[in-house]
Amino acid sequence: KEVMNFFLAKKSELDGPREVWISVDDTVSVLHGEQQKGSSGYNPKRKGANFYKIKVAFIQDSDELVNINLYPGKVHSNGQFIDFLKETIDNLPQNTVLKGILADKGFFSEDNFEWLESNQIKYLIKGKMYSSLKRQALSIPEDNWHSVGNGYYIAEKRCHLDSWKHDRRFIFIRY
Repeated sequence: KEVMNFFLAKKSELDGPREVWISVDDTVSVLHGEQQKGSSGYNPKRKGANFYKIKVAFIQDSDELVNINLYPGKVHSNGQFIDFLKETIDNLPQNTVLKGILADKGFFSEDNFEWLESNQIKYLIKGKMYSSLKRQALSIPEDNWHSVGNGYYIAEKRCHLDSWKHDRRFIFIRY
């Protein structure tokens, strides 16, 4: 990680101050054999196989690696997300301002949203199609859907999901 931070700092010196969005994702690396700290967890392609969960964070347009961590396979995507995000933010060079976070549906949780909101970090996180969220999408009047081309439509709505403390803005996409 020291080498990664060194190169980020050097590039930052050349680029000068900038605002960035960070993309956070995770993936699995299936293990063959009994590697240290590997474990089985949710992996629909290889049920029962041992694997590592790898979390990565990149600067959105430049694909510069900001953070990477390896976890046992049984760790859920949400597991250690906030700690990983704090570490990622700490890894940003001094003249880099974080504008926001982009993340996949594995990081969709009210706890994550509350932490981001309390730290005034913008976010765009793909939602899991829970039945309560699907009901919200189905309740959007037809004239509120706007074509964005190629058969895709978008609509915006503030929703209060079943167990959440307050409502949040959602952007729905349909094909």
